[in-house]
Amino acid sequence: MDVAGRPGAAEAARVVGTAGSGAAGPGTAAGSGTAGDVDAGAGAGMSGSAAGSAAGGLLETRELAYFVAVAQELHFGRAAERLGVAQPALSRAVQRVERRLGVRLLERTSRAVRLTPAGAVFLAESGKALDAVAAAVRRARRAGQEERRLTVVMKAGGDGGLLERILPVYRADPDAVEVDFVVCGIGEQAGMLRDGRADVAFLHAPHDDLSGFDTEELLRLDQVVALARGHRLADRAALVLSDLDGETFPGGPGRSGRTPRGPRCATPRS
Repeated sequence: MDVAGRPGAAEAARVVGTAGSGAAGPGTAAGSGTAGDVDAGAGAGMSGSAAGSAAGGLLETRELAYFVAVAQELHFGRAAERLGVAQPALSRAVQRVERRLGVRLLERTSRAVRLTPAGAVFLAESGKALDAVAAAVRRARRAGQEERRLTVVMKAGGDGGLLERILPVYRADPDAVEVDFVVCGIGEQAGMLRDGRADVAFLHAPHDDLSGFDTEELLRLDQVVALARGHRLADRAALVLSDLDGETFPGGPGRSGRTPRGPRCATPRS
């Protein structure tokens, strides 16, 4: 099991394990960085002329938001309505982004708008950048509050019994701040840490995505599987994951944050 926290919270959360070791094993403290403007001229493989046309190498977050809207809608009219801007202005803004990057992001015809391979990559990266900016705003506002607090997020029972040992030691520190605990749904901890709603999170590798965090392993837990008495594997002393191929499992968010496809257990009727 991992406990995760953004780097800015390392001082307040050091007892909880925010050591910034970068380890990605089970039981880690992790922290994410933030981003503002995006360097458009630093990418490997960009030609000199393209880099030189980058107007200082920076894209504004507004331009990223414009492109993301068009890329998601694949329709300039709907994207303009969504953003509350005029369609010609939106089209010009996207063209400016393409000129600065030196690559075509969208294929436009009279009937359709499609993402190019470069556009698909830029859509994914632009979303991350915009999320990071929003997270930076949240963190700055919280850091500017008169009363400092530390927000720790975990799923129900997700601390592995560690909190009862960690908290007394932490609270004995004269520099300790008040701790707020947030109990979230399965798989939601990493998202709350990334978007600035939490400072520290208890995560479980490999089920939670630890990428971009400073992490410290705190605890290793064995896994068990619950089977009906009459199940074909019930008499086995030990199992490997491949033994369970084709079995029905309860649903839960995957590493992408979406529920993976496959059979699900039905909710029992009351």
